[in-house]
Amino acid sequence: MKVRIEKDRLARYLSLLQTVTERKTLPYLSHILLKAIDGKIYMAATDLDIALEVQDDVEVIDEGAMTAPARRLLDVVKEFPEEEIEIKAKNGSFLCVTTGNANFELPSFDPEDFPLPPPSDDLEFQTCNRDVFRNALRKTSYAVPSVESPLGGPGLYWSFEGGNIHRFVGCELNRLASYMIVADELGMSQLPFNVMIPQKGVKELLKFTDENECIELCLTELGLYARSSKMRLWVKLLEDYFGFYDDLVLPKRSYGVNIPSQDFKRALKRMAIFTDQTWKYLKMHFEDNSLFLEAGNPEIGMGREKINVEYDLKPYIASFDLRYVMDAVGVIQGEWLRFEWDEEAPGGIFLDLEDEAYLALIMPLVVP
Repeated sequence: MKVRIEKDRLARYLSLLQTVTERKTLPYLSHILLKAIDGKIYMAATDLDIALEVQDDVEVIDEGAMTAPARRLLDVVKEFPEEEIEIKAKNGSFLCVTTGNANFELPSFDPEDFPLPPPSDDLEFQTCNRDVFRNALRKTSYAVPSVESPLGGPGLYWSFEGGNIHRFVGCELNRLASYMIVADELGMSQLPFNVMIPQKGVKELLKFTDENECIELCLTELGLYARSSKMRLWVKLLEDYFGFYDDLVLPKRSYGVNIPSQDFKRALKRMAIFTDQTWKYLKMHFEDNSLFLEAGNPEIGMGREKINVEYDLKPYIASFDLRYVMDAVGVIQGEWLRFEWDEEAPGGIFLDLEDEAYLALIMPLVVP
């Protein structure tokens, strides 16, 4: 195997691949596969639950395949000053990376032992609206737990409801984020079944949508596949499911206030100065056309701020995890957001007034 490729292009692909690799278990899972054939280079990485494959045109001098440690190969490539890099096999045991007067040798495993994802060539893919899909992931992924929570598995729940609606839900203890899309907007018809995407898989899907303008998706019992002209991603799905989130969110809430988004976000950043890992409480108090914010305690100091709003009904006071509030409103891009609540159900609802598909529920905390 021997190829030549531009440094920046190789570094970009390696940056994507190395986040998939796993360095804590089997040694070869920290490696990537490199294969040169028919004027192209194929690179792949996997942790056995996620696999990413990249292909691109390069100058292929000798065809063949090798593996190399992903992190170290990326570190070497990033430090090269030259624009073009030569990669070649040496004695079947080392991958040589050369540019100018510099030469580096990295250990290689037998490429035949590299685990590949389930094949996808014969699957039926559906074209997906990249921007809509990415927005759904972005507005719900922050609420996906890294470990199993009492309210559901550690993943993003994607369901097809009512014959025409795709719903994405991230849910962990004390918060939930939901995003609903009409099937025509997403560009995909009915799902074969509802799925749970693991947290790491959601992160890789977000990167995939950032890198590719045109994407296609396919769901099978073996996992979720995403592909573009140069990349393929496979994510093994979780078996946990939950569907009781409608019980947590009342369809109509008795009280609501529109809040200027930027004023609120800036105020939250100032309130965050008066929180730490042990004291994370934000008090929200609506009364007399004002939203009063308060954070802190006598030991770390106090922060208080007022935002003018239109509300002159029954006073409302509740405390929330400040980071949860910042996450919920951080994905809202419009000029105004809305906060709603109801006496029949605990918690507060944040809505994006310019994107009706989005909803975030945060449960209140008891301040000690």
